[in-house]
Amino acid sequence: MQSQASQTGYVIFDAADALLEANAAMFSQSGEPIGLPEGEGRADVLSRLLSHWQTFDGKPVKPTKAFLKSADARFAQAEAQPIEVETKDGRWKLLTSHPRPDGGTAFISADITRLKQAEIAHRQEAEIVHARGLLADAIESLSEGFALYDEAGKLVMCNQRYRDMNHEVADILKPGLEWAELMRESARRGVYSGAVGRE
Repeated sequence: MQSQASQTGYVIFDAADALLEANAAMFSQSGEPIGLPEGEGRADVLSRLLSHWQTFDGKPVKPTKAFLKSADARFAQAEAQPIEVETKDGRWKLLTSHPRPDGGTAFISADITRLKQAEIAHRQEAEIVHARGLLADAIESLSEGFALYDEAGKLVMCNQRYRDMNHEVADILKPGLEWAELMRESARRGVYSGAVGRE
């Protein structure tokens, strides 16, 4: 039996692992009819679910009997350890299982796309910060002065040796400083004595 579509997906099995009820949200966000016959076995239903998913519990979904078997075994642990899945349309769901008084099981899926996207963005930002830290350490270890400017001619970073070499303007050597401004200020402060008055 198929119920009306909703934000929360669910599929319910009886004590013999035969399908009692399911809704379209368990399978997709479109609400399209899923055509599941009542009484279909759990393995067959899970196989259909896997066909809509790209990853299951952090692993790429594979259309093999071995993967189906391992996924079914993992489903049995979903009450204590919820499962994250990524759908083929780019959404994320959290799956949990809940025992029923009659001996059956209800599997529930909640859409966690926004939460997962925020988590991924935070992780990527942390990775970028870490990479910048490694780059800064490498630049700082150079014995020669080094400065990195972007395509717009703005300072991205420089090492202490570069600041020492340009100590007269070290106070303005900060990310975002334009190369042209550095030249003008250096001339104004007399770094290039021959350029005084021509800045």
